[in-house]
Amino acid sequence: MGTQVSKRLPGFTLVELLMVISMITLLISILIPKLKGAREQAKRIVCQSNMKNINTSLLTYVSEYDTYPVLFKTQPLSWATWNFGGWTGRDFETYCNTEAQGTFCFQTYQRPLSVYMMEPGQILPDEKGADGLFGTPDDRITEMPVFECPSDTISTQWRWAYGTNWSGSDASNAVREMSAYEQCGSSYQMNFYWFYQADARARLVLGSAAFNARARWKEAFKIGRTLWRQADEHGGASRFITLVEDPFDWGIAQDLNQSDNAAAGDDFRHSFCGEQAMGFHGAWSRHMVAFMDGHVEYLQTDTRYQRETDWTVTNDAWRDTRRRENCP
Repeated sequence: MGTQVSKRLPGFTLVELLMVISMITLLISILIPKLKGAREQAKRIVCQSNMKNINTSLLTYVSEYDTYPVLFKTQPLSWATWNFGGWTGRDFETYCNTEAQGTFCFQTYQRPLSVYMMEPGQILPDEKGADGLFGTPDDRITEMPVFECPSDTISTQWRWAYGTNWSGSDASNAVREMSAYEQCGSSYQMNFYWFYQADARARLVLGSAAFNARARWKEAFKIGRTLWRQADEHGGASRFITLVEDPFDWGIAQDLNQSDNAAAGDDFRHSFCGEQAMGFHGAWSRHMVAFMDGHVEYLQTDTRYQRETDWTVTNDAWRDTRRRENCP
């Protein structure tokens, strides 16, 4: 009787299969973060390019008109850091329907820098359509995609608009799910911190007349224009921030409610410091910012402070108490 020799069928053993699966898992764990990083870097490049285009137009506008592209609402008297440009946004129900074109309803055609950047006739007033409501398919809305950062996923501006905190009403909770571009029309905010610095001086200039908000704001913008010129003439243009991404605006503005307590004199005093904020691109205290000299940078900017060695949101020539040594 002959001896039978078993033939091994071609294929993987269990150990070999497990080794292959382990190698594939290892490669995936290495590649996925790199792919995510590459996608985020691409978004950051687009975000920086958009801010560069907006900042160039902003600086040209200020130079040409010797004023700022700011829209003031008169009924009631109000303004916002985002209404310099951008589009109407998608929060129509709250801003434009229920408030009947109220405080924070700034249409695209009303935003000075948007009109300045477009050809005449390209931006028309928004139309609600046959149903008489914004936010429905038959609307005519002019979007401004250059004002959108691809990494903008959630807005911080709703808390100023609604005046509520993170545990606020259902309306404010719904807005939290919107990007800044969707909610208020722009991922980028104009640096207005200098405005509050100028406002403290405007109160001194006007005295008792400072209770008239319109007169005070007019005087503050006049002083603010001088502030810009001083920053430029004194070699501060490469440090003076003009535009910021939405999270930067939220972090540095945390103590703005204290601005009404500004001390007499040249100081712009605050009782509290701002807060650190995570930027659009997933890093704490790193934000995309634009400067008066025209350059845009993805910069380490700790928003607890008004200024650091390589950036400032206020005029260095004016004394200030909110520096690194005054904050924890």
